[in-house]
Amino acid sequence: MSHRKYHISTLTDLRVAKEGFRYEAKLREQFLMTGVTQFRSSVREAAKNTLKETAQRMVYLVVLNLLKSWKK
Repeated sequence: MSHRKYHISTLTDLRVAKEGFRYEAKLREQFLMTGVTQFRSSVREAAKNTLKETAQRMVYLVVLNLLKSWKK
């Protein structure tokens, strides 16, 4: 992010500075929202992978238990 310095001597300079600050605030907000969205996507993907691995392990254990019970 840029750090601009504004020299304010007239009302027009004040308006220009105000618009500049609004623009930079909007850019920072978009940057933060992009980070939040990426974090949310990463958490969802990790949860999905964990759930998938857990389900696979459960199926494996159920099959093992069935095989053990059939041997008896």
